[in-house]
Amino acid sequence: MSATKNAAKNEKVVFVCNTCGSEDVVVDAWAYWEKKNQRWRLATTYDASHCNTCDGEQSIRSIPIR
Repeated sequence: MSATKNAAKNEKVVFVCNTCGSEDVVVDAWAYWEKKNQRWRLATTYDASHCNTCDGEQSIRSIPIR
């Protein structure tokens, strides 16, 4: 997702909905199974995002946490 890629690696951020400002957002992602560790590992995220507060597909942005 472009918002994620724009965040500096050492900078802490929070992602919010561009429509309502809620932090209750999720993104589409792919994960793969690690047989050795017996857990899912995130492979990549995508631009498609959903706000649970607005209950719909919305764009998100990152805000630095100070």
